[in-house]
Amino acid sequence: MNPTRSKTDAKKNLEDITKINLDECEVSVYLASLGKNADLPEFQKLQLTDDLTSEFRAIGTRYCGRLNEDFESGDLVLQPYDPGASLESYELEVYELSPDSSVKLQIDSLSSIPSLPLFKADPDFVKGLRFYVIVAQPKQGKPVYFFRSYTPKKELGRSALFGAILQKGQYDTVKEPLFLFDYIVDCFSRDDQMYILSKDKFQKIFQFFEKLLESGTATLKTIKSQIPIANFPAFETSCQSHVQKLAKLMSISQKPYFKTL
Repeated sequence: MNPTRSKTDAKKNLEDITKINLDECEVSVYLASLGKNADLPEFQKLQLTDDLTSEFRAIGTRYCGRLNEDFESGDLVLQPYDPGASLESYELEVYELSPDSSVKLQIDSLSSIPSLPLFKADPDFVKGLRFYVIVAQPKQGKPVYFFRSYTPKKELGRSALFGAILQKGQYDTVKEPLFLFDYIVDCFSRDDQMYILSKDKFQKIFQFFEKLLESGTATLKTIKSQIPIANFPAFETSCQSHVQKLAKLMSISQKPYFKTL
């Protein structure tokens, strides 16, 4: 794909997203759970009241409004996703959702939203919670997906905290399952572009650590065979336990000079 054209498409797509009026969109929320030994997440739909739907709609509205301000002021620069790059505050990374990309494969089932089951708080499903997605569907055009990392610890019953609720003048413990959400988005997508607001969370949501570890291990093997490094086992262990170091290794493996080491 032509990098210049890709960047132009991503900029136009982002501009279109920031102009969407979410008050006119149908908004729904889906939890994603990754079962043991599963490669792809399972999605289930949350049944929401109108008030709770409004809260999730406000999250998307907040981010679209902020990005629109940055867009119009020129304080926003798009960069292609680089797992090892450090960004300035005014930069926003874009990950291309090619048909064979690992992220595309993980969210493909969102394209068949009507067939997704309702969330029933099954213990195994809750145990594997990884992220949730807010889907904003305009009356015309493609939907926008807002992703936020999520773990079982955000279910009050599984956290180290306990809840108290005021009932008839007295506080009592919360006995029903209670899920905690916030007003943060880690990344969002529309069509073939994923825009990354938090690289660390984006990588955790879509299992980049696992992918990075696989790639990093192969890169370390090549380096070991070509370059003498003192105390290599300690160096290898350090790299394999650190996301940024693994990202750097992936970045190195993609450089033209790597094949000629």
